Amino acid sequence: MCITTRGEAARVHALLSLVRPYVEEIVLAVDDRAGPETLAVCEALADQRFTFAFAAPPVRVAGWLQHQCRADWILRLDDDEVPGQALLDALGDLTSTRRLTHYGLTRRWLHGDARTYLASPPWRPDYQLRLLRNIRSLWSFTGRMHEGVRMVGEGRFVDLPIYHADLLVNDLAARREKAVRYERLRPGHVTEGVSVNAMYVPEDSDDVVTEPVPGADAALIAAVLDPPPPAAVAPGAALATAVPHAGRFEVDRYITTRDVPPSAYRARIEFVRPVTRIGCGVTRDQEVVAENLGDERWPPGDDGEPLIRLGSRWLRDDGEMLGEGPRGPFTETVVPGARSLARLQITAPDEPGLYVLEVDVVHEHVRWFACGSRLEIEVVGEGEANAAGPAGPATTRRSAAHRR
Repeated sequence: MCITTRGEAARVHALLSLVRPYVEEIVLAVDDRAGPETLAVCEALADQRFTFAFAAPPVRVAGWLQHQCRADWILRLDDDEVPGQALLDALGDLTSTRRLTHYGLTRRWLHGDARTYLASPPWRPDYQLRLLRNIRSLWSFTGRMHEGVRMVGEGRFVDLPIYHADLLVNDLAARREKAVRYERLRPGHVTEGVSVNAMYVPEDSDDVVTEPVPGADAALIAAVLDPPPPAAVAPGAALATAVPHAGRFEVDRYITTRDVPPSAYRARIEFVRPVTRIGCGVTRDQEVVAENLGDERWPPGDDGEPLIRLGSRWLRDDGEMLGEGPRGPFTETVVPGARSLARLQITAPDEPGLYVLEVDVVHEHVRWFACGSRLEIEVVGEGEANAAGPAGPATTRRSAAHRR
């Protein structure tokens, strides 16, 4: 289980105490605008504790938080949420699958008191992807308001509730202010024909329908929302234990919409088994090793964000630029300081001659890194290419005809 909080220490302590018997690890991250009390009272419950620099929207921190988790599956909760007993009991079975990568869990909005929840649209159904495999290549976060995790692989919706207590722990005035603040961050975002941000103020809606919370879950909710005070902690106890802090840059490096700083545009390219002689118009793979010397992560795939990939350009031997080749995506996330072997498809110019192939890292629609390496390549006619050894198009055709 992982959680971020600026909430009351007693409520967070009660929530972690509820979940602790059902999980192997708890990761607790406390907003640095809060005091040290939550870190102190939850020391025995959390396997890892952090503080982080808050920046709106709240989901901005989710990617960084999940990267701190070490267990095979992750259950992510907010500090105003309480898992139902059916969900807690099912965690073992849900996470035993070898096929699924994620689950959509139903979120029920408590309203009026802790014994009833909203059962009419748009508050129901409200499925949240909160239980997922801890394989970092399967998930990503944009960091945008109201956009949760993006998942790869097969998933399943299960009607196992998480109870959302925002409408209880915040009064009407605070929720109205939140709705306005969130609307500025994500204007015009609607679901079921209703503004998502208006969901925080059901008092403004007509014909709201509620249903009772099952008795067992009502008891859990009451225990978390109205807990006894935790054991007293000596002043300064939280400061006596080192708690890592994640600054704004560290948090933002795990969202796909982050700004890329100038310090990221540093790399080293090395050619591996370089192709130095090739026939006119022939397409081949050129192997390169790309080393990340900057402070930004390079994502894998054609659609990983930010769009940082390998690129190539052909130049004449006098330096005249001829054009760019297709982009080459990385097959893995290349973190700062790491090296990755990549294959880049190159197509030789149509006319024989001496050319220069430049390979560099490209931040699409922004800039080339200007850290590329150059390789002189002789482009030869068909007869010369055949004599040189590697098969050109004509050689391939003749070989295929002979085999037939």
